[in-house]
Amino acid sequence: MKKKSWILFVGNLAISYNRAILRGISHALDRDPALEHYAVCHVEAQDINDMPFVDVVGMLISGVDVNESYFMELAAAGVPMVGVAGDRHRTWLRYHAGADDVATGRLAAEHLISRGFTRFAYLGAKGHLAMAQRQEGFIAQLAELQLKAVCFETPLRSASWLSWPRGMQAWAQRVAKPAAVFCCNDQRANSLLIACARAGIRVPEDIAVVGVDDDDIYATMRRPHLSSIQLQIQAIADKSVEMLVKLMRHESPPTKRVMVGPGPLVVRGSSNIIAADDPLVRSALTLIHQRIARGISVKTLTATLNISRPTLEARFQAALRRSPAAEIRRQQLEKAKTLLRTTRLPMSEVAEQAGYTSGKHLSIAFRRAMGTTPTAYRRDRLAASESPEPEVPGQDAAIDATSTLPEES
Repeated sequence: MKKKSWILFVGNLAISYNRAILRGISHALDRDPALEHYAVCHVEAQDINDMPFVDVVGMLISGVDVNESYFMELAAAGVPMVGVAGDRHRTWLRYHAGADDVATGRLAAEHLISRGFTRFAYLGAKGHLAMAQRQEGFIAQLAELQLKAVCFETPLRSASWLSWPRGMQAWAQRVAKPAAVFCCNDQRANSLLIACARAGIRVPEDIAVVGVDDDDIYATMRRPHLSSIQLQIQAIADKSVEMLVKLMRHESPPTKRVMVGPGPLVVRGSSNIIAADDPLVRSALTLIHQRIARGISVKTLTATLNISRPTLEARFQAALRRSPAAEIRRQQLEKAKTLLRTTRLPMSEVAEQAGYTSGKHLSIAFRRAMGTTPTAYRRDRLAASESPEPEVPGQDAAIDATSTLPEES
């Protein structure tokens, strides 16, 4: 049997993301015959000192909370390393592959806006870049419609009871309802579901909840089941292995940072609601949401709901501060953007699934709203996912569209 060269994966396997990444790395190595002599081995950061480095050729790192000085020594000694977590603060770890967390936050906002919510909140974690960028994307998407969110953040701790953020239950009680809360990950979202159950807050009627990771445990361990954004774990694993192999061969990867856009948002009971207070607007939003792919117009809405156009217009403006036609265009555009980011469907099919009558109609509407063509938008999203690593803004940078409630002790 041919001798294996070992790649170490460093990360806490109590975290679902790390388990998924480890599985994805193993699949990436197994699928490529050129990599058959490599194998992956897991080690916790606290055990790295005791790890025999015989035949170890590289490391994929998803978390270092202890022994950082030892990892710095290994990096200085030239051990090939690639980070696969969202937290990219460590200067000694130069190469990264991970999720596009800003896009993930935007996707959460798009979903919750489409459900008719006008009050929003973010439940996050201090001191973690990925969580800050999810917040950034969420807030930026809301700001495009002059919407804001209240935010609650505490340090992100281990995947245990200690992860319960102090003061969160009181914060959930204070949030004006009905509200839509985007949580930085499924672990945080699960804690919020527990807090809501304890406080008698209905989910999703009073608070709708969306998480990130689509964790098979946290997403389904309590009712209602959790709506969650899937990350494209296999793509992240593939990119990280590709970068590491180049480093192990003493080649330079084309970029220092690769960002992979989010997968689909899996809608479950925690956000499966139309939230507008006005029952007529709620019915109209339901129709738009259900029929967007088939094409829907204001005329169809008024006929189906048996109401005059002026009345429908007035009720929409009062409830959502936008017209029914603007809402149809917004949902069509967001559907098209999602398909362009996450698929390679031809433009004609993107247009059809987003409710446009033709690819030409899609192009005209897209250029008018976005200032660019659908083809250029798709190309730019792909280019951004493999761009050189930019300067990382400070964690405490102010976000204009955010108002922050103080943490309660």
